[in-house]
Amino acid sequence: MFINREDLDNSLYGYVIDAIVQRCEGNEEKAEGRVRYGIMTAESILTSELGSLWDLGPLLARTGDDREPVLVDACANIALYIIADVLEQMPVTVADPYERTMKWIERVQKGDAAIPGAIRPLDPDTGEPDSYIRNGNIERIY
Repeated sequence: MFINREDLDNSLYGYVIDAIVQRCEGNEEKAEGRVRYGIMTAESILTSELGSLWDLGPLLARTGDDREPVLVDACANIALYIIADVLEQMPVTVADPYERTMKWIERVQKGDAAIPGAIRPLDPDTGEPDSYIRNGNIERIY
């Protein structure tokens, strides 16, 4: 997995996990399953939402301090939102970072933002890199 428990904000993570353990009637194994599900789903969302425009494979294969912090934060924000989704009320401290992350993803999809350290965008038809970012826009190389 690209991120792990340690990548989730410890104070917020502890609060959310405590609430989920209570929701799971004290079953920590079930709560841990929810954490794994949240992390895997977050990684899947990043890949499905951005992978058609960017080659994320090399970035998501990195580990530890070699990972791109923007992607780690985005994945952690999405994972926490998914993990906390079973709570009766979504904490604002989880919802706000999630909403900012999803807006960033939309901007990247439109070409208004870039993924730091990412390989050039891939042509959706051929899968070959033949575009690049100039002034925030994806442009074809002819």
